[in-house]
Amino acid sequence: MLGPLWRQSDLTSLGGIVAIAYPFGDVVIIFLVVRVLRAMTLGDRFALCCVLGGLLAMALADST
Repeated sequence: MLGPLWRQSDLTSLGGIVAIAYPFGDVVIIFLVVRVLRAMTLGDRFALCCVLGGLLAMALADST
């Protein structure tokens, strides 16, 4: 997923660095959401799921 973008970006400019940082950050956010959801207890799920759902929606919106 990041390979074609990496090869096309000019990493000497600020725009190239930002073009790489956005998708990489989205992958990190999705990874952390999945990791936290797996570690939660049943009582903590609703409130935290709302927050994590918002982060996941933001990551998916950035990726598209």
